Amino acid sequence: MTPPDRPCVFRACVFTLAAAFALLAMNSAALAQAPASTTAPGTVPATPETVTLSPFEVRTEKDTGYTATNTLAGSRLNTALRDTPAAISVFTKEFLDDIGATNVTQALEYSLNGGQNLTDQTGNAITSNDVLVQFRGFTGASLGRNYFGWALSSDSYNIERLDFSRGPNSILFGIGGPGGILNTSTKRARIGSALQQLRFRAGSYRDLRGELDYARTLVPGKLAARVNLLVQDKNDWRDFLGSQRKGAALAVTYRPFRNTEIRFDGEYGDMNQVVTQPWPAQERFQGWVNSGRLISQTYGQAVAGTGANNNRQWIFDPFSGLGPISWFGSRLSNTGPTAPGLGNNTIAITDESILPRSSAVSGPAFRGDYYYYNYALFVEQRLGDFAFEAAFNRQSEQREQYRPQVFNDVALRVEVNALLPNGRPNPNVGRFYTDGQLQVDLRDQVRDDYRLTGSYDLDLRRRNAWLGRHTFAVLWSRRENEGRNDGFNEVNLTPDGSAFYPADLTNANNQIRRRSFLDFSTSNPDLRGMHDPRLHPINANGVRSGLVRTRDASQNNLTRTDSKMAAFQGKFLKDRLVVTGGLRNDRQRDWASTADLNLNGNLNDDRDPVTRTFPQRIRNRNASYSEGDTRTYGVVGHATSWLALFYNNANNFVPQSDFDINGRFLGNREGEGEDMGVRLSLLDNRISASLSRYKTAEVNTSVGRDNAYINAINSIWQTLGRVDLFADAASRDSQSTKGEGWEYEITANPTARWRLSANYSETEQVTSNIQPRNGAYVEANRARWQASAALPLQIVGAGVPTTDPTTGQPSTIATALRSIDDLYTGFRQAEGQSRRQLRRYNGNFFTTYTLGNGAGRWLSDLTVGGGANYRGKAVVGYDTTRNNAPLYGGAYTLWNLMLAKNLRLGQTTRLRLQFNLDNALDEDDPIIVDADQVRAYRVILQTPRRWSITSTLTF
Repeated sequence: MTPPDRPCVFRACVFTLAAAFALLAMNSAALAQAPASTTAPGTVPATPETVTLSPFEVRTEKDTGYTATNTLAGSRLNTALRDTPAAISVFTKEFLDDIGATNVTQALEYSLNGGQNLTDQTGNAITSNDVLVQFRGFTGASLGRNYFGWALSSDSYNIERLDFSRGPNSILFGIGGPGGILNTSTKRARIGSALQQLRFRAGSYRDLRGELDYARTLVPGKLAARVNLLVQDKNDWRDFLGSQRKGAALAVTYRPFRNTEIRFDGEYGDMNQVVTQPWPAQERFQGWVNSGRLISQTYGQAVAGTGANNNRQWIFDPFSGLGPISWFGSRLSNTGPTAPGLGNNTIAITDESILPRSSAVSGPAFRGDYYYYNYALFVEQRLGDFAFEAAFNRQSEQREQYRPQVFNDVALRVEVNALLPNGRPNPNVGRFYTDGQLQVDLRDQVRDDYRLTGSYDLDLRRRNAWLGRHTFAVLWSRRENEGRNDGFNEVNLTPDGSAFYPADLTNANNQIRRRSFLDFSTSNPDLRGMHDPRLHPINANGVRSGLVRTRDASQNNLTRTDSKMAAFQGKFLKDRLVVTGGLRNDRQRDWASTADLNLNGNLNDDRDPVTRTFPQRIRNRNASYSEGDTRTYGVVGHATSWLALFYNNANNFVPQSDFDINGRFLGNREGEGEDMGVRLSLLDNRISASLSRYKTAEVNTSVGRDNAYINAINSIWQTLGRVDLFADAASRDSQSTKGEGWEYEITANPTARWRLSANYSETEQVTSNIQPRNGAYVEANRARWQASAALPLQIVGAGVPTTDPTTGQPSTIATALRSIDDLYTGFRQAEGQSRRQLRRYNGNFFTTYTLGNGAGRWLSDLTVGGGANYRGKAVVGYDTTRNNAPLYGGAYTLWNLMLAKNLRLGQTTRLRLQFNLDNALDEDDPIIVDADQVRAYRVILQTPRRWSITSTLTF
């Protein structure tokens, strides 16, 4: 199977031509207007008429320095941050530029009580270019773009600001994680403004980047357009890794009448990247090393520290000259200790004499390529005190994940066989190698959002100043998310049809595993990582490789979510008391997919009768249904003009279509949170500070577990002859989490030349009620299983012991039951404890100061700045010898520096040169993410010190 050609050429051309046409039109219109103005670049001349500002849009030109004044995140309408009871932080464009962030993930490092979620044990989501966000220790935070749903990693070239709303907020989202939401606001065309800006960046590891931001008012008071373009080619500090990104965005604003506005926002993006997991490769040789590094001198000779290779699958090493061969009967180096908290994966290699820090053994073919386009249309109309907005947004993304190794194969083994399978001397004996089966996953997602919003302003101050002014808002929206995904694996397309290599392509013996022997002392890329399968097709020894659907991996799903929301914000007592509230209803229908094409309840007869490959799934006719009502209420009391007290309470839910071990649906995941605290606004709002206490809880969160648990259960049923009672390996269970803590934040522009942003958080979290259904299932069947404990076990699936570790004899039902109990004990290690990777203390700050004319000719307009990201000790495991007391990894602080110089090259031309140095002290201690009381199992390596120089020309 060859993945289909990308159907993106037409859309790419449309966006490119639209951008080029807009540039030409803007230049022509600018030349045709009045004589050139001497207005400084980026300023907004007065428009011919006064226009009432939109209640559905935040004007970012009101943001000053690092301080924002308004947000949509509190009430769905343009609201002052000081009047918003919810916990909201804003990163302005100036702050994003100063810290040198080129994407949302980098900006997250400075967020209050937030950051990237690295809890994914497989690393699959981490390498897929999704933005994985956690707030307040809760994973699965929502993502938005102009307050529509979003899933991709947004680039800063088209970002005006970021809004972080922590905790549930049903006015913004009823369906979503309790951690909160991160919204990206894109650059818009502003009527009455003009901008021409070129930006170039060069940095460590050949980081090259160019941007264009070009805006024009085409018809005064009526029409404006803005084009943003991006090209980036970036390498990484680890071998092979890098990315190439292209982007084009077009924004148009049209005001046909004084109270009518139409906006268009569109973007096309294309990204090709070589990725890998953030932790070093696993070891598959320590057991062999500990046993004396013995070599199997004759083929198949058993020696200490090795195990038998009982797989007949084809092994291909393009540099050996042997073609694909089977190593059945050979010996494999044994592994060292395994990590119980990570699905029994083996320990990460941290010995840099074996595996250099910069190595990425997955090689140049571990790719994540995707392209996307997005467009939105907004129509606003004001009628007196009423305002209406109708909006549509489409997001389309196509991805190709090309992985020569799945997560558990990113490892090193040692070749311990002195002879090849054909009896000849093995030239690679004693060398390290890595191998894996090529897997390609395709993703095609289209999300359509329809939204109608209305607002009404009621001003009662004309009757009595104390009655105040009030705003009412209603919203209806529909989101349709259509997903067509697929997955393929490399196999031999030409088996000989024998008992060992049947025509069934899903048979494990027909798999092809590619192998590369490695030598990290050389600069030859062919010897530093897994080879690229695309460069080495296989057609030899009767083996021809190809990609087929050997697993039921395709999807054809549709999710439709209908939402209704009503919100109110009232200002009483001469605006000293602000009350906000909202009610929301969300209804979600989910049409899942099935491989049962003839709908007869039998999946086997839908597979190819010869090759047994799986069919592409079809969408189910019937949908599952979920519904939930959520609410938000809060109050802000302005005790003085500079001091305010606030309280906010909200809840949320997430529909879950997962089912448990008994075949029953888990039901909704539900969250609730409250915030209370004090806010300060000093020096005419130039300094904003807050101190708050929060509580957040989430119940019935779907969680998975090691499939060895289900395999052991099914092995017992197989032994008892009750295959009809098999448990489904896709089943899941749940857990609950409660968190509380303190959050401190200050954002300030104390003077015209000084900027400051700082935050600090203290987070406590407890996990409870872990996997109750799985435990109850075992207890309900324990007596029945124990009655036949001595029966020899018929093993089903991987991870089930073949030998009883207590007797050394072949496994029995009693062996499987002990394995089940041990695994369940491991699942519940976090019961009553903080979850893994939670950091109780976190803090960030960044500040800049621009020198004035009194500093001298060369120092005038020089900006000096810097900051730090502090991360406290993380929970990395549990000590089973001390009642599962938490184990902690180390804390660390990353220091960052910035210098910038503003130069005036002409009356209207400015040049800004900026230097950023991240991790200035080159902090390089590995970040431990999984450990027990004996050792660390998995670590993440810090990105070394890196620099960048950015030149911004505004003319």
